[in-house]
Order: sequence, then structure tokens, then C-alpha cells
Amino acid sequence: MNDRVLTEKEYVVAIERHLGQLRARPLVLSPADFERVIGWFSQGIPLSLVTSVMTEVFAQAASRRPRRLPRSLAYCAPAVEEAFADIQAGRTRLPTSVDVNEDDDSRAAIAEMARAVAASSAPEVLRDEVAAMLSRAAQGERVVELGEDLALELEQRVLDACLEVLPDTEREELERQALEDVAPYAEGMEPAVREHARQRAFRRRLRRRFRLPDLSLLPLLGP
Repeated sequence: MNDRVLTEKEYVVAIERHLGQLRARPLVLSPADFERVIGWFSQGIPLSLVTSVMTEVFAQAASRRPRRLPRSLAYCAPAVEEAFADIQAGRTRLPTSVDVNEDDDSRAAIAEMARAVAASSAPEVLRDEVAAMLSRAAQGERVVELGEDLALELEQRVLDACLEVLPDTEREELERQALEDVAPYAEGMEPAVREHARQRAFRRRLRRRFRLPDLSLLPLLGP
């Protein structure tokens, strides 16, 4: 992925996916980490630099005893910002760009997602359809029914179906909890950032309610 043509959304999603890959499980950025990544994007910190430094920081953490992997981007932030400062000062060069969506273990990740969807409490018809679709993709079959951005479209389609069967009282409670999730970080956030964080918190709560994995963290399934 070329840093020069990334949108803000692509930049955030790529870093979120890379963090999930480094921790070996799907993750969602906390509101604080989301705001941090938006700041990096605004500063022009290249994606290839961020992912390279993250990989190095995680490798160092994994080599220590006891082995404790970072839980958030806050642990990586000083190293990322120091590396960017070195590049700006001409003390080092930008690492070679890496497409973080190209994961050698993507089929295994997709198969795990298929199993998680099948075991969820999402509406049965759509649940079975999506689980079967992901299972076929895990076997190497190209899935084209939902277009190129399959992961994001699957995520939205499943969550929309869950919302249709969710009682209004439960939805109101999830909305309230999402606001509480964001509240500690909301001060000083731009309104658009705050609303995005609230929406992500609500989706996270909704997935938890239906025991769903975060399908938006799947590697892209294009050729």
C-alpha cells in the first residue's frame, strides 16, 4: 500500500489490522489510540514507518522474560515518533513500504473468523451464509458476491442484521455504554473524531452482544 495515496480511513484501518496481527488476535483501537493514529496521519508519518517500528517494538517485547506484548499503541508511540523525527532530521531513511494487508496467515485467520461467525448468535440465515462464504475464501476460492471490499461490507451487513432483531431497550443500553466508553477520552477530541470513536464503541458492544468477531479486521480478499 502506497503511503502517498492512503486516505485517513485506510491509514487507521491498516494500523489497526497490523496491531491485531502482532497480538495474534483481532483488535479495535481504543479511542485514545484512534486519536493518536489520526495525529500521526495529520503529521504525515508514513504507514511503512509506523508498521516497521511497531513490528520491531513487539519483537523486542516478545524476546523479554516474562513475555508481555504491548496492549496498545501507547507503548509504541515514543519509538514511532522518535523514528519519524530521525527521518526528518536526515539521521535515517524511511523503511521499504510494506502492504500490511498481505498476510501469509490470512487463510487461517479467515477460517477462524468463519468458525466464530458460525458459533455466534447473529440471525441464523445470514450467519450461516457468511460463515459458508468465509469458509470458501479460507479454502482459496475467490468470493465476489459482495464486491472488492468484502471485509467491510460483510461487517456492515452482519451488524445491520443484528440491529434489526435487537430490541429497542437493548440498543439504547448499548448506545449508553458506548458513550461511557468514549467519555474518558472525549475532552479535546474534534467532534468528527469523537463521533467516529462513539460509533466504533457501539459496534464493538454490538459484536460482543451477538458474540461476533470483527470482520472488518480481515485481510482484504481481493486477488
